[in-house]
Amino acid sequence: MKIDEVKEGLRHDPFDQSLMKLAENWIWYQIKNRSTEYAPAALYDLQEQVAEDFAFRRLIASPFSGQNWEQVAKLKFGNDSPLNIFLGDQFLVNGIVYSGFEDQALYRFMARKAEQWYRFRGVVRLVDHKGARPEKGDAPHWDRSALLHCPFLRAYLLLEQVCAENGGRGYCAEEDFASFAPQLEMAQADQNCDYLNGLSPEELAFKPVKVDLSYDPQDHWPAVE
Repeated sequence: MKIDEVKEGLRHDPFDQSLMKLAENWIWYQIKNRSTEYAPAALYDLQEQVAEDFAFRRLIASPFSGQNWEQVAKLKFGNDSPLNIFLGDQFLVNGIVYSGFEDQALYRFMARKAEQWYRFRGVVRLVDHKGARPEKGDAPHWDRSALLHCPFLRAYLLLEQVCAENGGRGYCAEEDFASFAPQLEMAQADQNCDYLNGLSPEELAFKPVKVDLSYDPQDHWPAVE
């Protein structure tokens, strides 16, 4: 099938999984073979645009897939500015919920929180530096307990319980937990998170977050190029 036929098919059915895969493969093929018809920068931009767009389409088509929620969080949020590092959290939480609280989803959530912490520290350091940066005004007002420490500790405690129930399979090795030692120490030292200690798995469990999944295909590729 030619790419023009794929585009036409997506105009009629923007959620067709096979057509989305064909479009992704076509872009990858153009990049791999260094197509002379398209500028490399334009192809990479298109690849990024299509990846974000298709991730959201797949989420709309299968909203109870934890992997789909995680993929949208990975691609659509937190990459362009330090101010956006927490914008994907609602998608990450739903990724845990709709995965059935799998160890892998909890581990990835903790890894994202660790990444956010390092990026957050970088933003905080900007406060003492000269120069007009928008992050400087916002960083001191971020709630570290609500955004970093308590969500991390909740996921950590849930992962401990999951590992105890599944016999230590998956992301349950000692080294998996040890990699988060700095974040765990900070979270446990935060008294605002003390309420999490001793909660049952049901009480610890993240609750699904309501997210607006409205989508107009005319605002996205291939309708707009």
